[in-house]
Amino acid sequence: VWSADISLDSIGSKANEPIRSRGTILAIDIRYTNIHPWSYGQDIEYEYVVKAYENADFKAAVSHDIYDQSTLELLSRVAMQKYGIKFIIVQTGTLGVFDFNILLLQLAAGMALLGIANSITEILALYCLPEKELYRAAKVTHTEDFSDLRKQLDESGGYQKSASEKGATVADDKSND
Repeated sequence: VWSADISLDSIGSKANEPIRSRGTILAIDIRYTNIHPWSYGQDIEYEYVVKAYENADFKAAVSHDIYDQSTLELLSRVAMQKYGIKFIIVQTGTLGVFDFNILLLQLAAGMALLGIANSITEILALYCLPEKELYRAAKVTHTEDFSDLRKQLDESGGYQKSASEKGATVADDKSND
């Protein structure tokens, strides 16, 4: 109550009765946060904001029936008006932390799902759809065979072998001796 800066004996503007006699409503807003980029082990920060609703009364009407135990006859009814403080508590905030393992897991799952989507699309296009022959022809682009061109360039000296290819050739030549 002191957080809302009210006193139970204070008199509000709505009635000439103190809050103790008419009740009131307090809203407590709890705001959490722990968003600290690239840091671990940070404590969760929180803040309480307490607000008293002006001119808000809170009462509950309760009635009790008193019966005779042997005849179950209604003997009397007691009606009571109860006044008090109603607390409305709302929690809000942002909680989170970066985890590299979760990032890798999500990337792997995404790649797997893309692969599955690609396979399903390919199966549908090549085997199920009416234009499957056109799709099959368009899927692969045939190029000319470059082995003859490589052979001509190698014989004319226009083709330079890489170091690994030269090493393999020297090793092959030594093994033939």
